[in-house]
Amino acid sequence: MNRTLVCCLGTAVLLLFFCHRIWSLGPTHTDDAAWLLAAHDGDWGVISRWATSQGRLFALVSGLLIYIGNYFQGSTAGSILHVGSFLAFFVGVHALLRVYFGVRVALLTAALNVALFAIRWEGSIVTSYPLFSWTLGTVFVAAVYAGWRYYQVGRPALLGLSCMLLLISLNIHEGVSVLFAFLALLAAVGNVYLARNRPDTPFSWRTYFSWSALSRSTDRRFVRQMSATAGVVGLYFLGYAVWRLVYPSEYSGNQFGSFNPVTVVPVLLSLSASGSVLTDLIVPYTVNFADAVGNDGYGVVYRPLHYLSSQGNTAIAMLVGAILAAQVFALMTWKSLGDTCLRSAFTRPRFWCCLAVAAAIALLPVLPVSLVGRYQQQFYELKVRSYAFTPLCHFGWALGLAAVLGQLYHLRHRWPRQVAAAVVSAGLGILGYCASLKNDAVVADIRRETSRWTAMHHLATLLPELDHTIATVHAPRLRSGSWFSVVDDGYWSRYMQARHGRSVHFENQSVSRDAIAGGLAYVDYTTARGNTQPVVFAAALDLDSQSDQIIAREIAVSLADPDPSDLAQYRLSYRDPEGANIACRLSQLAPEGETGTIRAQRGVRAIPSSIRVSRDSYVSALNVECGDYVSLGRPVRFCLGSSQYQGDLATRWLGDQWHPPEVAGIWSKQAATPIRIPLADPPAWVSVTLSASTLTGIGWSDQPQTVTVQIGSRVAATKTFARGDGYGSLRFDVNREELAADGSLQMSLLIDDVINPAKRGVSNDTRDLGVYLQGLVIERSDGSPAHTAAGAGELTR
Repeated sequence: MNRTLVCCLGTAVLLLFFCHRIWSLGPTHTDDAAWLLAAHDGDWGVISRWATSQGRLFALVSGLLIYIGNYFQGSTAGSILHVGSFLAFFVGVHALLRVYFGVRVALLTAALNVALFAIRWEGSIVTSYPLFSWTLGTVFVAAVYAGWRYYQVGRPALLGLSCMLLLISLNIHEGVSVLFAFLALLAAVGNVYLARNRPDTPFSWRTYFSWSALSRSTDRRFVRQMSATAGVVGLYFLGYAVWRLVYPSEYSGNQFGSFNPVTVVPVLLSLSASGSVLTDLIVPYTVNFADAVGNDGYGVVYRPLHYLSSQGNTAIAMLVGAILAAQVFALMTWKSLGDTCLRSAFTRPRFWCCLAVAAAIALLPVLPVSLVGRYQQQFYELKVRSYAFTPLCHFGWALGLAAVLGQLYHLRHRWPRQVAAAVVSAGLGILGYCASLKNDAVVADIRRETSRWTAMHHLATLLPELDHTIATVHAPRLRSGSWFSVVDDGYWSRYMQARHGRSVHFENQSVSRDAIAGGLAYVDYTTARGNTQPVVFAAALDLDSQSDQIIAREIAVSLADPDPSDLAQYRLSYRDPEGANIACRLSQLAPEGETGTIRAQRGVRAIPSSIRVSRDSYVSALNVECGDYVSLGRPVRFCLGSSQYQGDLATRWLGDQWHPPEVAGIWSKQAATPIRIPLADPPAWVSVTLSASTLTGIGWSDQPQTVTVQIGSRVAATKTFARGDGYGSLRFDVNREELAADGSLQMSLLIDDVINPAKRGVSNDTRDLGVYLQGLVIERSDGSPAHTAAGAGELTR
């Protein structure tokens, strides 16, 4: 197999891993969030406002690309455009490097770039501003290629095409415009060199740039190309200057700061090189996150060598390291690649020219911002170490490193060359391994924050499934993000209206009780499956008349693209006002909505902050059986599930008239069910509080049900449950004379009628269900009328 093809395949694998990481990553910059909103709102004026308010002519072209890219953001088409534009630029750049510097340098640059340098994530052109920088960069590559072809064949149409593409490509950020202008002029000179010499002939400056050489007919192409290129560059920058005069900049990022080299150089080098694994060995890459829930922030420092012992996706990381090491070793030792021989083709003048191009790519894109006071302040005071165009600078650093490594081939003896190649490739392979694991860690953190926009998409389908009409949403986590992508409180209200056509107000700071009357929902989300699967829930809030707390009456859950096991393993859990922890699997809830990925539970009384949707179940109370007697003042429970009760499990005192205990309680089988509770040395009076419900109370029936507590022939307490009432407290006092001879409390729980859910068509449960008993507490009482008439009370105090 052709050696060049082998190296190309290796680089393609590395590139595939990289593109997989950025696929559907989502907005990572506040600017992108604003453009995304404007695009879906149909606000084309944002382009002209950007161009005029900042005095930037290039915004008319770049703004259009940003607008279009953000319109498709979040869709498959958007991901194809985003990743595709990067791929086109990446392949085009290295194909162009092959023309000017040979196959070996181009392949080395590509492998080093994607494995060691392509690590800048949040707020950068790798993930932000889709279709902006990479598209115009590809246009520039096409312009240079057309100029090269013109010098070869002399067709004026190719020169015209080259100039037109160059003019379009210059409509990019100021630093990159300067870079493109410099490289275009340098390429015109380089075309003379390429056309005048075969790669294997000696180099002579006199051959190329003597007056006699320039006077030859073929060199008229050089004069024409250089003149046309310089004219296009001058025309653009003249237009830029005129535009700036007509529309003075109001943007602080255009105001120059200190010109002191001592101040500027550290900013320039940091903004240029930050984020590569090589510079991270000196200054580790750091991402700052905002935590809107905790009203604080935190910074994560990603140290490359930490990942030598990481337990992440080591299989892929090892493959990346191995491919990089093999690529570097082969490209440093193979004598021939295709029709190009490194010893003759990559001459010393071409080497120095390569370093000049590498330095230009590495420094010019960030040179203007390093002179700006705003970015100098961010560097020295806020410790900002990188910039949006840092990934473009990495192409220059990778090219420079590849040129240096290529020179190792010029070692005179074979064995020193082989040893040097082995040492260098092994070291770079280890760094590639660390870089791959570090990339996984960084992108996982960033993806978790950018999933907010995907969560909003699911929320738009969740809210209509609630029985309540929702006008206000409380979702504090939506404000979170990396420090580049924090949005204000009003953003999501505008986004929901623009993107999904729903008028919903978002209150992300606090929950207003006044909003409950108009329809208020609490929303939260998490991510699963490698932070690619959003899990969103919306809980309709109401005021609980029993406890005067804000509770959730119904909860709807959206699970994106579930695997067959997801619905069975995910659990919806919450705590009710009485402190009981209730949980059920999503598979137990009926599917709703058109896709069937939405599950809802109604008729609940859930503390909003306790609602969780996760695969993990946990133990918050052990099912310890109680002793021989009940202690006064200590609650006991009849449920196996977690609860706040400190008492033990009392199901041993229940007979065959009860079904097996469940997570939140135990069902009676018949309309009249006896209970015996042993007491040790009871006082003259005791107060008993039962926590119970019915099928109607938990929201599975519309038929009102009344529960009665009877002691002997006396009706001690009664309570009627309507649909969705949840658990209720039945409280009554008992005289010692009403106790049995052994001091135990014997009573009966009566209900109007048992209900069979299967026969009613409510569920597949074929049991006859009566009273749903949760727990009780017995306390000392003085038997006074005031105490006896106190009514229903809390189960715990």
